[in-house]
Formats: sequence, structure tokens, C-alpha cells
Amino acid sequence: LATLEADGAWTGRDVRPRLPGLAGVPDVAARLVFSSAELVGEATLASLGIADGDHLQLVFDARGRREVLTASLDGTAKLWNVDSGQCLRTFVGHAGIIFCAAFSPDGALVLSASSDRTARLWDADSAGCIRELAGHTDVVNSALFSPDGARALTASFDHTARSAVFSPDGTQMLTASIDRTAKLWDVGSFKCLRTLEGHDASVMFAVFSPDGSQILTHSGDGTAKLWGAESGTCSHTLEGRGELVNSVAFSPDGAKVLAGSSGPSASLWSAGSGEFLHSLDGHGSSAFLADVCP
Repeated sequence: LATLEADGAWTGRDVRPRLPGLAGVPDVAARLVFSSAELVGEATLASLGIADGDHLQLVFDARGRREVLTASLDGTAKLWNVDSGQCLRTFVGHAGIIFCAAFSPDGALVLSASSDRTARLWDADSAGCIRELAGHTDVVNSALFSPDGARALTASFDHTARSAVFSPDGTQMLTASIDRTAKLWDVGSFKCLRTLEGHDASVMFAVFSPDGSQILTHSGDGTAKLWGAESGTCSHTLEGRGELVNSVAFSPDGAKVLAGSSGPSASLWSAGSGEFLHSLDGHGSSAFLADVCP
């Protein structure tokens, strides 16, 4: 627990460096939340309803982890300490490659997806398998938790969905498919709300913007597209400037899109206008994965 005099114009970047000393914990890990809103991106304390000069009380999650998960071709997932590089636990039980592993929002559980056609739920502290999630008829290539940690969502090569994610508020799901579309679904009823059509090849991946207002897709046709989540209409098509787009990510504030490509560079675009902003050059081969630091 820490108390500090906070300026309403501060963003998370201003607050975070002050936390370790104030909390008296050198490796504190915390999400900065006030009421039901989180201090991320360019959001300020004032935008969360905190006035200049207010005493902002920050409560740290006692389970805040300085740990990362890795998934491997050897059929295991491993938990590592970020500071020491030490392997803390190994999750063993899948009968095939593990394609991804993810923490639950509270850090208590781990979810993994495997080529053995299953996902598994694990205890993060003991590495014991709690439950096997079986039902897919082909490789399970992704698995993740809902924002509240109550549900798990999987995607597979069995023609159910190539990728699947939750909306930031957890009320909707977004899937990408080899049928060249992405679809928006209601979590409660599993009803399809909208179909996003326009790509000329399989949609490889689809993701919500941080505020849930936009959707970003990328396809085997070498393009990325921005869509209105409410309207389902395509607002912009992002071409790879002579190269095929093969990965995409929003910036934490949702204002920009980063796209990896088949060439040795990545591109930065405006999410609002679709305007090309910068080319990030320097790789010796394809920039096949792009992500933005939070």
C-alpha cells in the first residue's frame, strides 16, 4: 500500500517510476486502477476522475508476478523469473507441441494450447494440471482467458476459428477464419452479431483496439484492415508498401497500428486516418512478428 500526492496530468508513465520506493517493495508489479478504470496509455489521473491534489491510494496485487511463461516444441511450458532468468516450474502433460501459454488475470492459473488437440488449465504455483479441455478435432493453436478470468477461449485448425479473442470488456468474442471473414459474437448467447467481409484470403488474426471501438485484421491476402466494431464496416485497408503484411498490433492507446511484413521492415500507421506514418527498417529478413510495449 502506498500514498502519494498526485498531479492530475500524470499518466501511468509518470506514476510507475514512483511505485517501488513508495511501496517499499523493489520488484512491485501492479495494474494502476481507480474505481473500474485502468491507467494505461496516455490516460491521465484526471481522466479517471481524480482531481489535482487528491490523495491517490494505490493497492498492489499481492500476487503481482515478476515471471514470464514460455511454450515449446518439446511439449512443455515453463515459468521463469524475469530478474534472475531462473526456471521456476515446468508444466508437463501435453502429448504434443505447446503453441501458447497464458496467465489468468489474477496470475493464479495458466492456460495452454497444444497440437494434441487439447487445452489445459494449470495451477501456476504447483504446475499441476487442474483440467484438460478436450473437444477440438485438430491442433489447438491459441487459448486465452476472459478479462474476468471466468472463461477460457480456444481456437483451432479444425475450422471452428483460426484465432479468437475477447473484447476488452469481456462481453464479445472476435474470431478469424479461413473463410476470409472475421466474426463478432455475443459471449452470453453465442449469437453472431456481425460478419466482417472484404479480405481476399484467409483471415489469419483479428483483435480489438484497447477501447473496443475498432477491430484490426490481417489476412493471407497480404493486407491489414481496420473496422468499426459497432458498424462492422471497413474504414481503412493497410497495404504493405510492396510487401505482404503478416502480423499486426495496436499501440496501447489505440491510436496507432504496427504491422510486420514479408520484408525486412515493419510499418507504423495511424488507426484513425489509416495514414502511413513510419517505416521501421533494419532487419535482415522478414519481420514476421510485431508488438508494442505497453
